[in-house]
Amino acid sequence: MVLDVTFLRMNQRHHSVAVAATKGTRIDLYRTRIQHCNIEAATLDDLAFAYERCKQLGYKIARGVGQHPNDKELSFYVATPSGFDFEVGWDALTVDEATWPEGVTYPNMSTWGHDIPGRFSSELGLGQVINGVRSLRKSEYLPWN
Repeated sequence: MVLDVTFLRMNQRHHSVAVAATKGTRIDLYRTRIQHCNIEAATLDDLAFAYERCKQLGYKIARGVGQHPNDKELSFYVATPSGFDFEVGWDALTVDEATWPEGVTYPNMSTWGHDIPGRFSSELGLGQVINGVRSLRKSEYLPWN
């Protein structure tokens, strides 16, 4: 299954919002919607303190600390009550529009880490299974079709 992610940005950071959907399958475990919003911590210490604070306050850590291959950012994800993830990251690459390659694919979402606490990262969550079953009843607009 291929996860197709479109990254949107409003400045030179790699992205601020990601919209995700599965591609080439009738069942869609990641409805076409905001998959996550991303904010950047000023320092590595800020990232670490944010991670610890989210855990202390009882927020669900959707994915633990890891690094992405596309933007080299160190980050973690927190689940929001609205059903999308909130990514807190540090030290992402900046994008030069003139030289940035488009359409690049990566075999994994992470170079390392971003595990789902209590599970292997390749396992599906109940919410993703429910989204998949619901997707069979309707068609969605996919900007790349």
